[in-house]
Parts: sequence; structure tokens; C-alpha cells
Amino acid sequence: MQRTQRLQQGSEAEDPDAVEQSGAIAMTLHDVISRIDEFDEDDTIFLRPPWTEDSAAMVAYESDDGGLPAEAEEEGLGYFIEVAIAREILEDWEATRSIPPTVSERCARLIQYAVTDA
Repeated sequence: MQRTQRLQQGSEAEDPDAVEQSGAIAMTLHDVISRIDEFDEDDTIFLRPPWTEDSAAMVAYESDDGGLPAEAEEEGLGYFIEVAIAREILEDWEATRSIPPTVSERCARLIQYAVTDA
């Protein structure tokens, strides 16, 4: 069974239980990162370029062959980062800070990582 949180223009997923449902959910990178702990560590974040916190996003299981889920392709999304790696990057970075970062700062850190270190 493939679990996918899909983009649908003009609506937002405000119900935390919606993450568990299959079907259309509108998300941005900001939405995904604000709820990063709700996603399975085996999932992958797909994002529409150019990468910003407001970019359309989808969280789904990446196929074994590494191909994009059909829904991601249909929406013009590409691979961004795996959920497990995103969590690790954020945890390591946040441990070096004296105050917790905002969700926007967390998004910026992951974009920086994806562009320069991945």
C-alpha cells in the first residue's frame, strides 16, 4: 500500500489525522516541517522548485527503484529529502542553538542542506 499526501490547490490539511489518510492534501514545505514528526521515517518529501518554505510539497513512500510517485510527477514535484534525514539534520542543528528555531528557519536549514550538502 502506498501512502501519499498529495497536493490539491486551494485547500489546507488542518486535521492532524489527515496525515494517515490516503488522498489529496495540500501542503507546503512549511506545513510538512511543522508536522515532520507525524510522518513515517521511511517517507520522502517531494517539493516543487524553486525550493522555498512556500513550495508545494508531498510526502510519500519512495519506490524501491527511486522513481517519483505518479502523483509527484503529475504535480511537477521532485525529490527533496527523506523524512529520516530531515529529522537528523534538524536535530543535530537544533542541538547547537541556544533558542529553538522557527519553522521558517527549519525550512531554510533543510533547503540549505539539500542545495549544498546532499
